[in-house]
Amino acid sequence: MIRACKTQKIDLIITKSISRFARNTLDTLRYVLELKSLDTEVYFEKENLYTFYRSSELLLSLMSSVTEEEVKQVSKSVKWRIEKNLNNGTPALIKVYGYGIKDVYENQCKNKEREESCLLDIR
Repeated sequence: MIRACKTQKIDLIITKSISRFARNTLDTLRYVLELKSLDTEVYFEKENLYTFYRSSELLLSLMSSVTEEEVKQVSKSVKWRIEKNLNNGTPALIKVYGYGIKDVYENQCKNKEREESCLLDIR
C-alpha cells in the first residue's frame, strides 16, 4: 500500500481503528508521518480522526498509546486463559483439526481421514 501511495495511486486510507493500522504507537506515528509526506491522508473510523490536520498528531499519539496498552492487556488475558485451559486439560482452541473434542480428551485420534492434516500437538 505504501508503494501505491508513493506512486500517488492512493490519497486516502480508511481504517477501522488505530489498533488495526499498526502494532504500536511508534509504528503508527512513523507510518502516518510517512504517508503525510506522500500527501496521503489516513482516516480512523472508530476514533473519527483524520490525519490531514496538524492538530490530530497529538491526539493520534495519545489515542495510539492507549490503544497499544489495551491490545497488550487483551493479549495477556487471552494467553492466561489458554494457559489455564491447558493446565486443566481443556483444549485451548475451539476447532481442533484432525481430532474430535472427545478424541482430544482421550489423547488419541480416531478421525483417520483428517489425521495427516492435524496441526495439534497433544502433550
